[in-house]
Amino acid sequence: MTDDGCYTPEEGRAIAIFIEELRGLCEERLAAGRRVGDEWVVGDLEGNPGTSCHVNVIKGCFYDHNPTADPASGGALTLFAELCGYGGCDEEEVLAAMVEWARGKEDPAPKSEKSRSEKSRTEELFLRAEEEEVLAMIDRWEKGLAEAETGRFDERQLRWSASPESYIAEEKEKLQRVRARLVQIQDEIRDRENLARAEAAALQKIARASARKLEKEAAGKWSAEWAELSAASIASKDLLAEYLAGYRGLSVEVFRWMIEEGYLVMDAEASIAFPIVKRGAGVVGMHVRWFEAGGEGGGWRCALSKGTKLSPLIIGELAGADLVAVTESTWDAVAFIDLYELYREKGWAVVVTRGAGNSSKVPAKSIDSGASVSLLLQNDEAGAEWYRWLPFAVRRRGYPIAPPPGIKDLNDWMRVKPRAEILQQLANL
Repeated sequence: MTDDGCYTPEEGRAIAIFIEELRGLCEERLAAGRRVGDEWVVGDLEGNPGTSCHVNVIKGCFYDHNPTADPASGGALTLFAELCGYGGCDEEEVLAAMVEWARGKEDPAPKSEKSRSEKSRTEELFLRAEEEEVLAMIDRWEKGLAEAETGRFDERQLRWSASPESYIAEEKEKLQRVRARLVQIQDEIRDRENLARAEAAALQKIARASARKLEKEAAGKWSAEWAELSAASIASKDLLAEYLAGYRGLSVEVFRWMIEEGYLVMDAEASIAFPIVKRGAGVVGMHVRWFEAGGEGGGWRCALSKGTKLSPLIIGELAGADLVAVTESTWDAVAFIDLYELYREKGWAVVVTRGAGNSSKVPAKSIDSGASVSLLLQNDEAGAEWYRWLPFAVRRRGYPIAPPPGIKDLNDWMRVKPRAEILQQLANL
């Protein structure tokens, strides 16, 4: 059976009704099969048990993976012929029988309104189903022509033609039209794929622009809040620095410098906060050390814009710095600055990863090749994990500074030992 894909409205209606009822027909006439997603899986179109034949009840087409199957594939016309007893008949007979079968049946139910993307996807599925059908038709037609050109005919093939020669000429002309239709289908599928890719790229561009806009708006909010808290903290810097010096066992000078330079504030809830900064966006959140009632306990939390991740804190100017220290702890960073009185100097920077899990985020490429790099280690399992995940370039060139056994970190070391003694011990390493 051949099919040039051109149908009258009555024939198109019959095909649509058949596809709508296809699932029920499969359940009735291919009862040995079973439903798998959009397909009815069975042994063959005669209804034998098995899994080689797949009938798509949505598209109205099938494919039989059995190499001896005949027909091996086809669309709605072939399915109707095989399921309704018209196998082996030509297209005109099958279409006439299908129209008669559909006569008196209700029109296919109108589909619910779909979004543009759903419609486009449905149209693409139908195009691909038609492509499969046309490919199968071309294959059958080419085989039939090859047989006809060798003189093998039957009465049914010649009944509409004046001679074998005219039959072959007519079939070649039909085949040429079907091949042209195949090119149209494939071009349309390709155009749809290109359009889908372009639309996806445009949507991604819009999403990125929207994210940048929201990020800037959020950054503006955080920057304004940080500026307000910083101004209030600077106004009370002496009192705040004295409180922090007693809390961490470090000098008043280092905390006064941190406050003046905008690296540390106290918020309305008496929590200590450090800025979370993103390049090009400014302050996008705060890393907050909060306290329980009475000023004890508590812990760290992040106040961030939605979608923003915690990034390392960089104190000082990393670009061009001659001395760079890398640490997991914010308090160790302050302790290092205090130990060497770096707040009196220029040309240094401290990178704080703010957690052992963030050590891989150290911006190794931003560290000058000639800089001296110090790694502030901690005597615990988290410290070992932090060191393990540092970028290799940082570990390779970094000079480790570790407190003595029994002391957790540099800040704790400075709590129990004088500054001069620590400097002496480090100089002797």
